[in-house]
Amino acid sequence: MADRPRPSPLRAAGFTLVELTIALVVMAVAAGLSLPMLSAMLPREGEKTAARVIQGVLRRTQAEALLSGRDWRVDIDWAKGQCRAAQVEQDVPPPSNDTAASVGAPLRKAPAPKEGRGVAVSAALPQVERPLLAVTSSGITRRPDVTSLVLRPQGLCQPAFVRLAAAGGKSAALVVSAVGCRVDLLQSDLEAAQERFEKNHGQPRLPWADVPDGGGKG
Repeated sequence: MADRPRPSPLRAAGFTLVELTIALVVMAVAAGLSLPMLSAMLPREGEKTAARVIQGVLRRTQAEALLSGRDWRVDIDWAKGQCRAAQVEQDVPPPSNDTAASVGAPLRKAPAPKEGRGVAVSAALPQVERPLLAVTSSGITRRPDVTSLVLRPQGLCQPAFVRLAAAGGKSAALVVSAVGCRVDLLQSDLEAAQERFEKNHGQPRLPWADVPDGGGKG
């Protein structure tokens, strides 16, 4: 019996044009399905990083306030992508040996602290769009360029609710708690969360009501 011709190894290991076309179509469909998911995840990762950076600056500033016994203010500059902190300049009566003469005298700014206590704390923020609104004890600010928060030496941090711009079709919010300088990223039930925040922090007199806000309104 004559031997049948065997296919060459090169021909057996190859792919036809139809098979390559099908493989390319499948890869294109898979990429089309995954890209929207990735584009939605990347902005959220930037916002998570921003939350960690802000929390780190707040906690370090809280330590500075405790050490110095002075009020500090943290400015979250959305426009410039920076989070910075510095001591709040406080008014003190002018020195005088005559108590009666000093009554009604104009106030002067407290001297700058020594030994580096006035050195600002700062950190770069990831690229995050300007928020839709920010809710603090000063009220609601639409599209703020800067959000300012006051920290007291008693360990209190001015709370805030920051509604972020929508990313991937979904909105999110950063919530700063008064105790512990905790910063949480919320991605659901934002309307209810904002309503609760406004109800819980809407008292007329708060520990930071008499501290300058540094012009944080947009």
